[in-house]
Amino acid sequence: YLQAAIASPNSFIALDSETGALYPRNGAVLGISVCYERDHGVYIDSDCIDEECSDLFQELFNKKTVVFHNAKFDLAFMAYHFNWTFPQYEDTMLLHYCIDENPGTHGLKQLALQFTDYGDYEQPMYEWIDEYRKKTGCLKEDFTFDLIPFEVIQPYAAIDAVVTFLIYARLKPAVTKNKKLDKVYNGILIPASTFLIEIQDNGVPFDMARL
Repeated sequence: YLQAAIASPNSFIALDSETGALYPRNGAVLGISVCYERDHGVYIDSDCIDEECSDLFQELFNKKTVVFHNAKFDLAFMAYHFNWTFPQYEDTMLLHYCIDENPGTHGLKQLALQFTDYGDYEQPMYEWIDEYRKKTGCLKEDFTFDLIPFEVIQPYAAIDAVVTFLIYARLKPAVTKNKKLDKVYNGILIPASTFLIEIQDNGVPFDMARL
């Protein structure tokens, strides 16, 4: 699949990750979702990512523009756990922010409902989670995605990448054709995203007395 993605004529791919925690040092990457053409995505379990597979991923990232939804989250995990780099990346969440600044409207689910035909595609997985918690007595705050079997999470995770691909195809031209929005996106938001990843990873010095 990765070799086919590398050979694809499309200049961009969509990428997503499922993780066992909210911060890279607290949990592993469970799997990687990839989409390089409309309506065709895969979910690759992290256990499959050996050295050869990792090198193919990096070759793919070097050749294609990589599209994330909330890149700041995924980039941090992938850099920490796989040491991957992304010479050119885009972010559908930030693209949508350029078009609509209203808070609470930038989630992948909301954008999938608005811009794709996939609707509330994740509902079956959350129904499984609710049933699991009822059976086991697991509290909501204690539930993590590593408890979900591969066969349950796989369709949902693969569609994450598919809808990211489709949303990017809709939103990117709209931002590019508006020079002011394009300047904000490429000149401020994307560089700031990279900057914030470094801040979160390294911390920043401050003067206690001045603070």
